[in-house]
Amino acid sequence: MKTTHHSYHTSLELLQEIAAAHNPKLIWDQEKQKITQMNEFGQRQWSFRFPLPFPVPRADEILSDYLDRVPENPLPYLLILIQAGHSALGFYEDGELLHHKVIKKYMVRAKQGKAQIGYLSTRGKSKAGSRIRLANTVAFFEDINAKITDWNCIDDAERILVSIPIRLKPLLYQSKVPAPFEKTDPRLLKIPLDTQRPGKDELKRVNRLILLGLWEEFET
Repeated sequence: MKTTHHSYHTSLELLQEIAAAHNPKLIWDQEKQKITQMNEFGQRQWSFRFPLPFPVPRADEILSDYLDRVPENPLPYLLILIQAGHSALGFYEDGELLHHKVIKKYMVRAKQGKAQIGYLSTRGKSKAGSRIRLANTVAFFEDINAKITDWNCIDDAERILVSIPIRLKPLLYQSKVPAPFEKTDPRLLKIPLDTQRPGKDELKRVNRLILLGLWEEFET
């Protein structure tokens, strides 16, 4: 499989050319923000994943109409990277970082690399160190939600782009400090990238990648 990346602006131009061709074998997956070209045998020829900050599609919207709404510069978006005990948050306008925060808490048991919430669910015991890590876990998600709320940016965000392990995701919404967005918010989009330990440098790296469109060409 051959892959190439395209800038935000080049991606928009390429997609407009593709939409203008009115190809009947083109499939648009609105949820994944990806188009796929099929051949006459129903096999994938190529696919193109949009830059993730592209706007949320409307129900029953055709591709050409959607692309008419995509601005030349990215609309505001929120970028959230979370791993056990480490998070990096960023709010962007025109692709530029406006607010950012790195939050760290001691959540992982030494030498086991396992978040305390997961450890307790398998062992069911709580010693002093375990209670500290569990308290830090609670505070970790409270701090994340509080910081995003403090920015007062949710109403302005066209997209909420998130990378978080499945086992930690419920804790974001179970926090005593409510998440500033619902888990069914249509602006939410999972970041389809392998991320490293969240920090400011990782936030920069991931932001650079999500602004790119991804072309994949398949062997048939």
